[in-house]
Amino acid sequence: MAAVPLVQTDSKSSGAESLYRPGSAILVVVSLAHLAVWWSYRQLKLLEPEERPSQPIEVSLEMIAPAPKPAEPAAQPAPAPTAPPKPVTPPKPKPVAKPKPLTKTLPRPLPVQPERTLGDAAPRSEPAAPPPEASSAAGGEGVPGGRSGSSVPASTPASFNANYLHNPLPEYPAFARKQRWQGRVTMKVHVLPSGIPAEVELQASSGHDILDESALETVRRWRFVPATKGGKAVASWVVVPLEFSLTH
Repeated sequence: MAAVPLVQTDSKSSGAESLYRPGSAILVVVSLAHLAVWWSYRQLKLLEPEERPSQPIEVSLEMIAPAPKPAEPAAQPAPAPTAPPKPVTPPKPKPVAKPKPLTKTLPRPLPVQPERTLGDAAPRSEPAAPPPEASSAAGGEGVPGGRSGSSVPASTPASFNANYLHNPLPEYPAFARKQRWQGRVTMKVHVLPSGIPAEVELQASSGHDILDESALETVRRWRFVPATKGGKAVASWVVVPLEFSLTH
């Protein structure tokens, strides 16, 4: 068997040759082109902002009713013309009839007894009223037949100041004396023919009730000399004044 000669080839030279093959060059170019495209796409991705999902925007619509127009003021009716007031004719004054003069019968004044004063001093005893004297006229010259005639006895008012009546003075109230109250009390007393007072009325006050009551209570217990008319005792009214005084 014939020997086949071995030919030693250089590895470096074989590699270089492989690189310079036309198919290999195209493959390298295509790979580089893809790499460049990929790198450009990568750069664009990095530069683009990250897309985030957009949130929905809510929009609410409100229907606003138009404001009502102000009502036009109603036209006021023109005031009716007022008629001028009629002149007032004053009424004619009626003739006033003159009043007829009235004839009044004045009451007969009551006899007023002398005033008695109540004070610190003891009351004085007043003399009793003298009894009415019957006047008589003896017959003489100028009287035919010498007859004696007598006049009608005069009327006498009732009295209360006779000594024999022993009428007490009113008590001066201690409270009124302490307050230095004074005054005059005038009373109207209806005296019966028996001399007993039937009614005692206050005619004028002293200005203090306590003094008035003291005087009224005392006079109700008095005894009077009744009035006489034609020689007979009759009922009558008499005024009794009493004065409360601290200066006597």
